[in-house]
Amino acid sequence: NSICFLKVKDIGDSGRINIANLDTIPRSIHEGILKRSVLYTGDVLVSIAGTIGRVTIIPSQLNDSNSNQAIAFIRPRSQSKVVSEFFRLLLRSERAQNIFQSRIVQGVQANLSLTEIGNLQFALPPDIVLDEWQAIGRTIGAYKENVEHEISTLISIRDALLPKLMSGEIRV
Repeated sequence: NSICFLKVKDIGDSGRINIANLDTIPRSIHEGILKRSVLYTGDVLVSIAGTIGRVTIIPSQLNDSNSNQAIAFIRPRSQSKVVSEFFRLLLRSERAQNIFQSRIVQGVQANLSLTEIGNLQFALPPDIVLDEWQAIGRTIGAYKENVEHEISTLISIRDALLPKLMSGEIRV
């Protein structure tokens, strides 16, 4: 039984995850040495090495997947009023992206430390505003996940049919 394994290259600049081409790892490694990087639906991912600052949310079809060390994740607390979509938008904001770029450590490969991610501070609106936003944000997040699932399905269909069309195996 294999587990989907995300790398920075799998997350586009827009935040869309290329699900069709994910690498996999054995479940034994997922539950063993990589158990601290298990990802769940709603986790917010931020790339912290190589291409820094790509942000996405784990969709339901990647629940219980895993990632390499070049990706940090934020798991909103269940009792928190701040939902994943709110975090995603904060981390994609120009302010957050500028902070990321200013704190990059240059080495063999540019990277951003988990401490830097943890030290980010943002002003939060009052609870009444967060409650209203949460209703809208969850709706937008669900719609976005459905569209991305449809895109992945269409890509798979295209990739299966195109070679057959080109070879003449099937005709239109």
